[in-house]
Amino acid sequence: MIPAKRMRLKTRESTMKTESEPQSARREPTASTTGPARSRLRALPLLAALAVLASSAPPAHGQLTIGDQQPQLLVGNHDYAVDAQGAFTYTTIGSTRLFADGSIDEYAQRFTTGNHPQGYRIDSASIRLNGRFDPSGFILRLYDGSSQPGRERFTFRNPPASPGNGPVTFQAPPAMKLEPNTTYYLLAAAKYEGVGWHYTSSSNRGVVDAGSAAGWSIAGEALFRNAGTSWGKTADRSLIIEINGRPIAADAPPYVNGIDFSSTPAANGNYVAGETISARVSFSEAVTASGSPVLPFTIGTATRNAAYQAMESTATELAFAYTVTAGDRDDDGVSIAADALSGTIRPQGAVTDADLGHGPVADQRPHRVDGIPLVEEPVRVTSSPDAGTWYSSGETIEITVNLTDPVTVSGNPRFQFKLGNGPRNNEGRVIAATYDAARSTTTSLVFSYTVQTTDADNNGIWIGDGTQTLLLDAADAVRDAAGRSADLNHCIVKTMANHKVYGGPWITGVAVTSSPASGDVYRLGETIEMAVTYDQEVTVSGDPEFEFSLSLPGAAAGTGDRRAAY
Repeated sequence: MIPAKRMRLKTRESTMKTESEPQSARREPTASTTGPARSRLRALPLLAALAVLASSAPPAHGQLTIGDQQPQLLVGNHDYAVDAQGAFTYTTIGSTRLFADGSIDEYAQRFTTGNHPQGYRIDSASIRLNGRFDPSGFILRLYDGSSQPGRERFTFRNPPASPGNGPVTFQAPPAMKLEPNTTYYLLAAAKYEGVGWHYTSSSNRGVVDAGSAAGWSIAGEALFRNAGTSWGKTADRSLIIEINGRPIAADAPPYVNGIDFSSTPAANGNYVAGETISARVSFSEAVTASGSPVLPFTIGTATRNAAYQAMESTATELAFAYTVTAGDRDDDGVSIAADALSGTIRPQGAVTDADLGHGPVADQRPHRVDGIPLVEEPVRVTSSPDAGTWYSSGETIEITVNLTDPVTVSGNPRFQFKLGNGPRNNEGRVIAATYDAARSTTTSLVFSYTVQTTDADNNGIWIGDGTQTLLLDAADAVRDAAGRSADLNHCIVKTMANHKVYGGPWITGVAVTSSPASGDVYRLGETIEMAVTYDQEVTVSGDPEFEFSLSLPGAAAGTGDRRAAY
């Protein structure tokens, strides 16, 4: 038996009606000046009323109003293609294989800002989903980058859960700025199944909505990467997104443009007592700090104040540092709460304060403090089939779990994965791979499994999260040098098409083993013999037949089909 070939599925164009946006109600100004003594003053309220009416009118196409106004559309492609019946068309690309920590599968859409000199405040972004939205397992981030995502700028705030099948809007942290004429990426990831992505059609890639601000654009392609591999294009289509915000007024005070950790632990992403954790706060323009500004770090459940470092600072970047002390511990990584920065920070030569509001900085895994060992995402299948993408009976499947810090393993832990051919691969049979001490190191745990004749998976191996995979009996342990148990939780690694399994007998050859009695033509009554060779011993039951064809001159197709008896 030869495993079935993998099927290729075509995406379908589906439609959804556009929703009309209600026009904003405008408040008409009123004035009640009466009497002849005030008749000369009536022109002033009238002029004010006209000014209010003018300012409340929507901006013309490609224009934005400047100042302390409500968020406006900066760029989007929700209206990229409307058919003759007014139906909203889009293409859905499959079911997502994304994960919240960004370490497995990620999608990214590039866009470029306009040329407003002071840049833009970003208030929200939306991405159109096909399927439910679960805030506990979804993440949307903004990155710098020209040809691919580079430095992470911030994470958007998730809205409540929703059925999906439409745009989902995420709020940006306070005071987040986008520079003019600059390329950015929206990066999306999810760790649950049942959600897909809406793209433009190929003919409408890079098209933006009519109300988009002048100079803003969306790239005509989306990027995708799997399990930390290099970025590649999904297709010549754009993810359907929308960016809302406002241009920054010329007289706006300096504000926080971003916060980044600038130090590196001496080893394994883990600070120890005596090491310094440093961070830099960048501002939109030059500032001067006086007194003792502080930037509080959250280390575990404790707050530790990082002090201002004048000698390490520049006009637009202020440096802060904290020295780790005994007892500090954070297994997930240092974080910074929203609006934590405090102190006297002003524009150079001014007496008014800068805007110190900023968004939160989530747990930074490369900046843990005396943390326990963690799994380095993703868990990988580090073996390869002897031929092609299929493991046969007797071959070894090897799974490697890399850890952030050295550990000592005792006992015989096992690692579970799934093989199965159901409609969802995670419904397959649970297999336990055994710990291979000879092939493991202090930071890489190797587990191996030998394929059996009853094993089969036409889709590929599926690995669940850490709550489903590591089996530790009472005598088993994975601990660091201090005797603390490692945190073995990890993300799901879904169906891996390069690691399919068929343990049953494979046909390795078919040959005609007989010869005609004379020459090279079999004549009436002669026997044709054939041999089918397998890669392992087989047992035959019943009366199998082998079908073959003879090419008969002038005969219709199929009339030459014959069956050879066992």
